Amino acid sequence: MDIATVKHSQGKLTFFTILAIGLALAFLALGSIPWYPQQEYRLEMAKKSGKNEKHANLKAREKAAEEYEKTKAEYMEKLRQPNKSAEDKQNLGKLRKKLERLRKKKDFTGENHSQNKKGN
Repeated sequence: MDIATVKHSQGKLTFFTILAIGLALAFLALGSIPWYPQQEYRLEMAKKSGKNEKHANLKAREKAAEEYEKTKAEYMEKLRQPNKSAEDKQNLGKLRKKLERLRKKKDFTGENHSQNKKGN
């Protein structure tokens, strides 16, 4: 019997095979442990909470972004249409204005409230 062999119930396994299995298990066990500190409860907000910071309704901005994408698709479809009638051109102008309004709503981060220090 060789020094580098070990008896096993199903047969002989070499020392290197057992070593490889052990290293693989160690690698799997250590691979699940994070090597960096995780921030599980990190709060992410698009707006800040200070009294002088910009405040905007996040849901309204998201809704405006969705509407913007829908309107933009409709606008591009009508823009690609050949042989536009006068009514189509008017609708195209209305869609362009609607796109501009929605873009402003989508990109609006809020207004600055009080910039001046209050009190004495």
